[in-house]
Amino acid sequence: MSAMDPGGRNDAWPLICPVCERELRSGPGSLVCPSGHSFDVAREGYVNLLPPQHRVRGIEGDSLAMLQARRRFLESGHYRLLLDQLVAEVGSCLAHSDVARSDAARGACVLEVGCGEGYYIGSIAERLKGRGDATPVFVGADISKSAVRLASRRYHHARFLVADVRRRIYLQTGSANVLLDVFAPRDASEFARVVPPSGTAIVVIPSEAHLASLRTALGLLDIQEDKEAHVRERLRDGFRLADRKELRYPMELSADSAMDVMRMGPSSRHRTEDSAALGGDSIATEAAFVILRLERT
Repeated sequence: MSAMDPGGRNDAWPLICPVCERELRSGPGSLVCPSGHSFDVAREGYVNLLPPQHRVRGIEGDSLAMLQARRRFLESGHYRLLLDQLVAEVGSCLAHSDVARSDAARGACVLEVGCGEGYYIGSIAERLKGRGDATPVFVGADISKSAVRLASRRYHHARFLVADVRRRIYLQTGSANVLLDVFAPRDASEFARVVPPSGTAIVVIPSEAHLASLRTALGLLDIQEDKEAHVRERLRDGFRLADRKELRYPMELSADSAMDVMRMGPSSRHRTEDSAALGGDSIATEAAFVILRLERT
């Protein structure tokens, strides 16, 4: 079964054509809109919906090396508690989704913007598949072709597409019952467009305590001051805060995992590796997340 065709659905709902924004449908090895624009489905199952005219010079997304470091770190289980919380949050939102109940033939849609190598949306899809009367459609979008390719190879219960989510999310208006943003770019107008009035956006950001000792030891980039306030202010015109949770727990990271933290994030672009700063030993640090559940107004 193709990753672009989970659950046996023979269409590409809720994807839209990036050229004319009409609905895409599945064809032999491609997605086609009524205007005749066609987009090949890659061997791995993803589709590249980012046309040349929508590309911004110098914006390419995470490199393959960054993505591989993130996959090693995440699959070591360091953020498993965050994943567990997101599974519960998404499951609860789907259970109370008016659209999912009223359109059982099509079901609900869960979208992750800036999905990277697919850990969160892919794992959530695997855990929630088959729940309810209709299996939700799970979609991950990222500007990095390398990220989408890695995600499609590993996670087969979600659809993945290449898109610049800071510019346009190639989904139908009002089609994303749940939108997930984990440390990813946020475009307030696009979030408000794709999430219906009954829908929810779940936004995860790091708190100031997140990896504090590790950031000090390795000289990593600081977390933006008052980051949560900035995020809430940016999204307040389209969403209201329905719930806020903090998730904090200690972690003991090996030197290898600590270096993967540096390799997988924006700090990798600003400094060279310095494993000597850790002395080859493990380091005690803390994971600290803020999880915002925002209802579409």
